Amino acid sequence: LLDEIELLTIPDRPVDKPFRLAAVDRYGIPGVGGVVVGTVVSGRVRPGTDLQLCPHNVSPSSTHVLTCWGIERHWIPTDEATAGDYVGIKVTPSRRTPFPKGTVCSAAGRNSGPPAKLADTFEAELIVVDEHKGRLQVGCTSVVQRFGAHVPCKLEQLKSKMDKQSGKEIESEPRFLVAGDRAIVVLRPLKPLCFEKNSEFPRLGRFVMYDAAEIVAIGIVKDVVHRPDVSV
Repeated sequence: LLDEIELLTIPDRPVDKPFRLAAVDRYGIPGVGGVVVGTVVSGRVRPGTDLQLCPHNVSPSSTHVLTCWGIERHWIPTDEATAGDYVGIKVTPSRRTPFPKGTVCSAAGRNSGPPAKLADTFEAELIVVDEHKGRLQVGCTSVVQRFGAHVPCKLEQLKSKMDKQSGKEIESEPRFLVAGDRAIVVLRPLKPLCFEKNSEFPRLGRFVMYDAAEIVAIGIVKDVVHRPDVSV
């Protein structure tokens, strides 16, 4: 077994892309201050980096930028965290602000690349699971889960139905989808939700749709129309 483990190769990690952290929660620890915990999806972060939250759920007059002053990986201090690491990031200001599950942290600053933004609508490739007994049609609402976030989303458009094997379009603007269908759809989050294209940030571009606590469909984000302002 040990020999087989030695043969495993470390997958390529997107360390050269803009920094993204899929946060699980933010804690206030006595003697330490605020700590943001989550997985580094892409890029790298070092102490001294300014972090921007999305969504931040604060008033326009309040700051939604935190400064990283320390990093711990498995309770061991480190000078840097890179894509794939599960870390705790010590931040200032330490006061607790509204912090919805699924919050995405990105680096703030002109040289840090584009920050994470809220999705107004997003286009997705969807596969309805075989066990689903109902229909998906325009106007229906399901809960979308994306890396900790659980947000209701409204199905706004059924653009096309595709062949499950080849991916070729077989029907334009179908009336509804049923079990086993593969399609391109447009969804609108009904609450603040950050999404990225699957081609750019795969960990933030995949999701599962639920209805009545049962899986309805799985999907990947093909394109995103972001809100003009990240304030919510």
